[in-house]
Amino acid sequence: MKTAKALLILAVGLGLWFAGCDVKDPGSALPNRPPTATLSVAPTAGDTVNHYIPLNWAGNDGDGEIVNFYLIVDGVRLATTMARDTTMPFAAPSDGTPLYHTFGVVAVDNLGLLSDTASTDFYVVNYAPTASFDPEGSIAEGATVGAGFRMSITATDGNPSLLYYRIALDDSLGGWSAWTFTPVFVFASPDIISDPTFPDDVEGISNAGLTAGAHVIYAKAKDAGEAESPMIRRTFTVDPTFRPVMDTVVTAAYGANNYYADGSVYYSAQAGLRTQLTFGASAAAYSGEINAYRFRVGDGSWSAWTDNSVVEETDVPPGVWVVQMMARDLAGVMSDTAEFTIRIVQQTLSDSVIVVDETRNGNGNPGSPNDVQVDQFYDNILTHAGAKFRNIDWDVNAIGGVSYVSPWDIRHAGLIIWHSDDASDVQWDNNQRILREFLDKGGRLILSGWDLFKDVAAADSQTVLQFAAGSFGRDKLRAFEAFRTVPRTTLGFTGVDPFPSMAIDPAKMPASWAGKLAKCWSFQQRGECTVMGRTVVSDSLANPFANRTSCYVYDLSFRVAVFGVPMYFCNETEAASMMDVLLPRMLQGLQ
Repeated sequence: MKTAKALLILAVGLGLWFAGCDVKDPGSALPNRPPTATLSVAPTAGDTVNHYIPLNWAGNDGDGEIVNFYLIVDGVRLATTMARDTTMPFAAPSDGTPLYHTFGVVAVDNLGLLSDTASTDFYVVNYAPTASFDPEGSIAEGATVGAGFRMSITATDGNPSLLYYRIALDDSLGGWSAWTFTPVFVFASPDIISDPTFPDDVEGISNAGLTAGAHVIYAKAKDAGEAESPMIRRTFTVDPTFRPVMDTVVTAAYGANNYYADGSVYYSAQAGLRTQLTFGASAAAYSGEINAYRFRVGDGSWSAWTDNSVVEETDVPPGVWVVQMMARDLAGVMSDTAEFTIRIVQQTLSDSVIVVDETRNGNGNPGSPNDVQVDQFYDNILTHAGAKFRNIDWDVNAIGGVSYVSPWDIRHAGLIIWHSDDASDVQWDNNQRILREFLDKGGRLILSGWDLFKDVAAADSQTVLQFAAGSFGRDKLRAFEAFRTVPRTTLGFTGVDPFPSMAIDPAKMPASWAGKLAKCWSFQQRGECTVMGRTVVSDSLANPFANRTSCYVYDLSFRVAVFGVPMYFCNETEAASMMDVLLPRMLQGLQ
């Protein structure tokens, strides 16, 4: 019985299945439905708003996709766009009178069906902006200028909007430039306006109308609602004879180092070393601007005009090179030529001696030597020793003094004798770079002076200087410490064989000094140095400076001699004897 019932159910199921296979009608596709559009950001119907309006909209298509939107203003289709937002200006009188407008959006689907218009209606108001000349970027009222300059306009708008600007020269009726978003107008030569050196962020105006004499510039601003500001004006006078002026100072770098003031520097064989010269020019005196620069080396051809005032050369060989630079202004007027002479020096060591006479050039009375007296002193003792020498005079209080010794000054010397003065404004300490470089190249140095370390010590105090590792005093003067005595007690020094003694010469100082000198130095020198003399003082039992090292010489990896007592104030005959012994030692190996 159960089996028969199961077969009956199966038969009924199969019959229904076969009956389903005989159905021929699959049904019909649903028709395309139009999309919908909505305004998500827009003025509320009936509102009164600013004329420059942010708008956002959206669309939806349940059986396709949105491919475009039609933007409709005041019943007129203005644009077709895929965008979904904009900020749009609407026309309105510039006196604040409301003006009625409508805005709508229609969505378009992929089969071309249109949505109903999503729209709103509203009133807009607008007020004209105000314009003025930016004092930081414009010529002044009544200025006398060259034939190229800049005018910058600023505008304020009580109802924020896009702003446009235009300008006119002399003709306020028909001479206006086109409206532009750029508020900066530059009058320049047409050739310069079309040149790559002309800036991209300004509006170029031909200077053809800027003839000599009086002129007027007019300017306006307008907003996106076409409301124009009142016209502004500025009077000025053109003098076409103005020219740019090149700067007198040139910044010169040689790799990581600067050139010396005279353009010299010691040659380095390092590959890829760059020489960089930075020139400058100005047209500010006539409210102009520098447009471009060009340069040449020696008698070579001029470079193309460029807005770069930096000249770069790589691996410049030893020699003398003259670099010339010119500038031009917006009118195309060129400056005079500026020159900078590069001197790449290879030191030639010889037995020639240079005396750097860093004296204050006193009045010539005892205790205040003048330049002639100091020069004659070194002339006498060096002639006695048979030296070939010349002087570099630093007459600090006299015309013609120089500030720094350079590689060019000493390029053929083997020995520098540096005489410093207690009142010198320069002092050898400011020339550590050249002295260090000179010694590194095998040069030799004798350092002697009155108050030798004045510029690195406290004024008028008994001072102990400690020279740290890496300092010039430790590395090149070969000293650990230097000691200064202020009281007038120094009588000279006792020589250490084979060096002679030297005594202070009473004839070179006032009688009130009693043959004793103040502001002398003694030293704790490094162990590899040779002591030449020890300090003699008037109160040797109580004075801690008694019998300290007064002068010493180092002549191993390089050669340097340091005198804490100034040789000039010593007896000249004894100083000549000292030089007879010291000079051959310092010049050994040179010819």
